[in-house]
Amino acid sequence: MILFQKFGFTPTGHVTISVHSVSVASSLNAPNPVSSRLGFFLLSEESLLQVILEIQENPYFCVLDSHYILSLFTFHDLSPPPLSSFNQSYAVTAPNEYSLFFANCEPETRVSMSVKTEVYNLDRDGSKDYLSAGLTQLPTLFTLYFLAYAGFFRVMDLWFVITIKDPFTGSIY
Repeated sequence: MILFQKFGFTPTGHVTISVHSVSVASSLNAPNPVSSRLGFFLLSEESLLQVILEIQENPYFCVLDSHYILSLFTFHDLSPPPLSSFNQSYAVTAPNEYSLFFANCEPETRVSMSVKTEVYNLDRDGSKDYLSAGLTQLPTLFTLYFLAYAGFFRVMDLWFVITIKDPFTGSIY
C-alpha cells in the first residue's frame, strides 16, 4: 500500500483522481495480473486497525476486498491500452479524516503511472476549499494575529518617537 495523503472531509468533500501513462508489468514467472487487484481507496483512521487485523489474519488478503475501505476505483476501470488512463471525481459524504491509498495486491507486479490527486471540501458558495476540515479557520486566525502584532509594533513605534522627541515626558523627579 502506498499512502498518497491524509485529508479531513466535511459532508461536501470531494476527491478527484487522474491517472495516465499506466504501465503494469509482471515478472516472467508470474501470471498476468488481475486488474481488479490494483486500485485506489480511502481509509479512515478508525478502520485502519480493522484492516491491519484482516491482513494479519490472512497474509494473502487484498485490502481492496475489505469492507472497511471506501473503494474509489481499480485498474479494471482504466481505459484500454495504449491510452490506459482514468479521471474521476468522487463525493465523500461521510465526514471524517481519510487517508488516500494505492494498493497493489498482485505479487511480483510492477506498476508505473502518473497520478494527480485533488482533495477538497466545497464552501457554501461552491468554491473549493483545499484546507482539511478543522483547518479552514486558520487564514482568518493568522490574519487577526498579524493585525494584532502589527498594531502592537505601531503603538511601540509611536511611543518610541514620542520619547525621543521629549525624553522627559512622563518623568517624575
